Amino acid sequence: MKTPTTSRELHAVVFRPIGIIRTRHRVAEHMPVQPIYARGCPGRAEILPPYREGLRDLEACSHVILLD
Repeated sequence: MKTPTTSRELHAVVFRPIGIIRTRHRVAEHMPVQPIYARGCPGRAEILPPYREGLRDLEACSHVILLD
């Protein structure tokens, strides 16, 4: 079956890292999935210098989603 075409082209979505997540966890399967299970697990997100200004008022947000 032939797929219908439109005037729009499909483009790949490309993600580029803007920082590094630092944690004691070294194996993804051992990392807590939900925040309730991560209590007492220290970690931090280090944002690369070119992207810091764009996240300056982040504390005004209620949630931040980090992709690893």
